[in-house]
Amino acid sequence: PHRIAQNDTTFPLCPTTGRPNSQPPPASIIARPSPVHHRAACASPLHSAQLTSIRFGMELGLGAPTSPPPWRGHLLFRALVIFLCLWVTSEANEQHVELPPRGWNSYDSFSWTVDENAYLQNAKILAEKLLPHGYQYAVIDYLWYRRYVDGAYTDSYGFDNIDEWGRPFPDLQRFPSSKYDKGFSQIANKVHEMGLKFGIHLMKGISTQAVNANTPILDIETGKPYVENGRQWAAHDIGLTHKTCAWMPHGFMSVNTDIGAGWAFLRSLYRQYADWGVDFVKVDCIFGTDYSPEEVITISQELKSLYH
Repeated sequence: PHRIAQNDTTFPLCPTTGRPNSQPPPASIIARPSPVHHRAACASPLHSAQLTSIRFGMELGLGAPTSPPPWRGHLLFRALVIFLCLWVTSEANEQHVELPPRGWNSYDSFSWTVDENAYLQNAKILAEKLLPHGYQYAVIDYLWYRRYVDGAYTDSYGFDNIDEWGRPFPDLQRFPSSKYDKGFSQIANKVHEMGLKFGIHLMKGISTQAVNANTPILDIETGKPYVENGRQWAAHDIGLTHKTCAWMPHGFMSVNTDIGAGWAFLRSLYRQYADWGVDFVKVDCIFGTDYSPEEVITISQELKSLYH
């Protein structure tokens, strides 16, 4: 009834760790133990950071090969696993590697059509069942600002909600608590009350709708349109029309971060998300031919300035 996706390849968790193994975790959970990983956990109930240390060794080519190895390979592999188990158990209070973010993401079960009620139901289950095991992020995936109406799809144009400053705003039909300019703040509060962290998916850059509408850019220092060199700057000045997202060309394009107006837009964008109570952002369309190191670095710097 809560539409948490299941995956046949997910391996049950070890009973000796105290984790439930009656059902596999949701498919969108990032960290999934492999069968070898599972046996190591059962041999010695280690916490997740220690298990990750073992898995990293196997993924680097130190584990079981695809074809049966000679007897020396078996002995070397077993010796490696024993060594790692002894190492991590001898230093049980130390975390040797940084774990990836773990939680639930709405994309796998809902694509872009999740609504407020369905999201909060899944967040509640996440908090009750998986939060004790480190799964703390509840993430609304892409197009939360798109109206769910006939004609709207991944690369459709003209269906997105944007505010007067060209920034995406939640679809009020799917996320009714966003009315009165509250954005995701009400949902974020509920998620935080569950003990979880709130996350959203973002496309890189600026909305094509905002560029075509030439919306002004907010200067968060003055609360007025951004002015530099004696003139007011707008979306058309910063949108790089030759750098649209390859898989959503009608939706978003890169921002020119070589000019102050580009920085001002990204600063206003991420300040808004911080004001909503967002803890995690999943920035998309920054891989392959869409990779823009300047934009990624700018976003990273803005996030550091807001959250540190």
